[in-house]
Amino acid sequence: MELWTLADQQTNKAISQNLEYMFDDLQRETQENDVINLLGVEFYSEIMQSLQLEDEKFDTFLEGGIFYEGDITIHFRGLKYICCYLLYANYIRVSYIQDTFSGFMMNQPEGQQRISGKTLDSLANQYKQIAGTQYDLCKRYLVATGISTYFPNKARKSFKINAL
Repeated sequence: MELWTLADQQTNKAISQNLEYMFDDLQRETQENDVINLLGVEFYSEIMQSLQLEDEKFDTFLEGGIFYEGDITIHFRGLKYICCYLLYANYIRVSYIQDTFSGFMMNQPEGQQRISGKTLDSLANQYKQIAGTQYDLCKRYLVATGISTYFPNKARKSFKINAL
C-alpha cells in the first residue's frame, strides 16, 4: 500500500511527464527507505495498518491541515507532501540515468549541460530540508492533538534532516 499517488506527486512537487514511468519504483524505494527511517518502523506500521483498515485517524496527518498551540493557528502540509519532496530529492539524482544492455548511461540532449554532482547534492538536501521542516510541523500536530503516543509532549528540538 502506498502513502501517496502520482497525482499527489504532480500536485506537490511534479516530476517530468516524460519520466512518470519511474514513479512507481522511486515511490517504493522512497517509502521503504526514507519514509520508514523518518517515521520509525513502529509509527510507520501504525499508519499503514490504519490505512488498510480505512481508519480515518491519520487523515489530517497525511493530507495536512491546521492545529492550534494556544492562541496560534499553525498550518502544515502533511505526510503526503513530505513524501513528495523526499521522492523528488531521489528523482533528481536518477532522472537522467538509463539502464541499457551495455550498462548505465547518462541521457543528455544536445545543447544541454549536465549540472555537477555537488549541485545535485545541494538541491537534494534543499528538498529534504523542506520535507524536514514540514515533518517538524506534523510532529507538533501529533503532539497537540494527542493522536499518536510516539511523540510525547516535551520541549521540541528541531528535526535534523541529516538523520535520513
